[in-house]
Amino acid sequence: MKTTIDWCELRTQAEIPAVLEALRAVYGSMGELVVLRPRKKGWNGYTQAADICIGDMSLGLIAYGGESQRGWVHVGLSGTGCAWLGDWDSVERIFNSLLRVEYKRLDIALTVRDGSISHQRVVDAYAAGLFKAGGSPPKMTTIESSDPMGGRTAYVGRRGGNKYVRCYEKGLEMLKGCASNLNITELEGAPVLDIYRVELEWRNATAPIPLDAISNRDFYFAGAYPFTAEILNMDFVPFVQRRERGPQLQLELALLNIQHQYGKILYTAMVQSGGDISGVWSRIVGTQHSEALLAAGVLLVDPI
Repeated sequence: MKTTIDWCELRTQAEIPAVLEALRAVYGSMGELVVLRPRKKGWNGYTQAADICIGDMSLGLIAYGGESQRGWVHVGLSGTGCAWLGDWDSVERIFNSLLRVEYKRLDIALTVRDGSISHQRVVDAYAAGLFKAGGSPPKMTTIESSDPMGGRTAYVGRRGGNKYVRCYEKGLEMLKGCASNLNITELEGAPVLDIYRVELEWRNATAPIPLDAISNRDFYFAGAYPFTAEILNMDFVPFVQRRERGPQLQLELALLNIQHQYGKILYTAMVQSGGDISGVWSRIVGTQHSEALLAAGVLLVDPI
């Protein structure tokens, strides 16, 4: 993957101990250092909240409780929390094993250090229609400073919608964090002015984020707009985020529940049988339909 994850929010109906176990698992060798530090107040309608920490470093937050939340637990990893994660395929598998997980927000970022992307290239791309993906084109807002080292930013789309793109001079942003930056011309082996970031803030505002969004993040990043495909040197295959139909969603949640409850047992049985999944399947599959899923109309819609 050429892109990285810079922000990750999800919700799950797993119990708090299971969520904490998953958080410790995604941080690997540092996992045993992960603790939850309760906040004095709740968060966004949740009655309780806690910071996810390693030592004095905050990685994100967890929020839970409240009758209106109907058992949902919110987990959010900040840019700092994401920066300490390496094996994102493993992260996705662990998070997806939680009960009824739904991704709320993912920030997918492409950072270049060779000067191949610049503020002017982004502005020109917008003028050329490379931020059109069907329907009305999104609006662009640019922020520039009279200070040439202040950094320029371009925003495309509407904050809070499904897709919102930030394009900014990352090197100059990094330079602001240096204690003494007067004589610094390079950061991480690259000229400061050559470091640039394009970041897709992806939310489930009107439709779900797919459960493979992390492991296939390059594909979804490229599918946002022709420009995001261009800078990844990929063909533009637009990804249309659609709301799942009720029956399909109910079946997906039922299968996820089975994975959560019995996934480890089934995997061990498959290995014990030499990888013969059909043999394991024949021992566990029933001979009658689920009345609840039939009533929901699962067999009347396209396969998931």
